[in-house]
Order: sequence, then C-alpha cells, then structure tokens
Amino acid sequence: MAHAARRAAFALLLIKVSDGRYAPPVFGAALQQSYSDVMMSEEGGSLHQFDENSSKTRAMEKALRQDTSPTALINELPPNSLRACLISFMSKRAISTDALAELAALNRASLYKILNGSTKHPQRNVLIRLALVLRLSFDETQRLLHYGGCAPLSGNRARDIIISNGIIKESTIDDVNSHLQAHYFLDLYSKE
Repeated sequence: MAHAARRAAFALLLIKVSDGRYAPPVFGAALQQSYSDVMMSEEGGSLHQFDENSSKTRAMEKALRQDTSPTALINELPPNSLRACLISFMSKRAISTDALAELAALNRASLYKILNGSTKHPQRNVLIRLALVLRLSFDETQRLLHYGGCAPLSGNRARDIIISNGIIKESTIDDVNSHLQAHYFLDLYSKE
C-alpha cells in the first residue's frame, strides 16, 4: 500500500477524544507499529499525542530484544474474561476449585461450568459469594462482575452498599447475609 494511502486509511481510524484532539484506537502490536511508522515518517519523527500506547509498545519491544519470552509478557496482561479472571484469582489465593465451590456454597458442577466457559453469565450473587470467599478487593470484585456480565456494585443501591462494605472489610458470606437481612434485603443465596 502506498504511503499516502496508508496515511489516509489511518486518518479515517482516528477518534476524537475529550479535549478535542484526535487519537487512534488501540491496535494490536503489529498494526500499532505500522501506524507509528507512518505517523513518524509523516511528522518528521514525532508522534505528537497520537500514540498513547507507544510507551507500552516500546517497553514490549525492549523486553523482547532482551530475550524476554513472549509467554512471560502475555502472562503479565490483565485477565480479559471471566474464566481467566477467576483462574487468576484462585491461583493468587492458592485455592482449589473444589474448595472454592464448597466455601461459596456452590455446586461444583456449576463452578466448573463457569470456569470452562459454558456458563457465560452466572448470577450476580454467585459472583459476589466467590469474591467474598476469594477475599477480592473492591476493584477485583468489580472486574469479576464486569467479566461475568453483571451490574457493578453501585453507591446508588442500598443493597450494594452493604455488599461493598462486606467486600472492603473482607467479611464472610454469613456476615454480609446478616447485614442484608437486617435491612430486609434478600441474602446472597437468593436467586436474583
């Protein structure tokens, strides 16, 4: 593809950001490098504010040049699915699938279905119970809910405030259920 045509194709991909500047969407590494090459050659070697991922790309390039394995770099990426998220948290907490299922009062088969991807969107209460058992931080819980296709915990819902308090204070499922019941909310074992 001719240089001018490639530049025009990339220009069509630019998106307007909040301060009125234009920036590219996030590309894969190969396309990102191609985009950077075009922008640098066109702008006399300066990327301006176009490439917000360039520092990550340069760090990746440097690591690969220093013989870091691609697998090691891939393992550093944050989990991007419910399955990957749960497996990562279980690994960090050194808990087995059977133990997690038992502590979260969840049928083992149900947890295995979540982990193998056959259950794409488990019930929100199930994910919250898993988060409590795994002692996830508030942010980790929000990530788990996001990848599970569930609504995040919100300060606009009274029930969520009680659950958030339990997450932050690393309460047990029974403690959170007691607080929920004291405020006349359904507990975490209820079907939503």
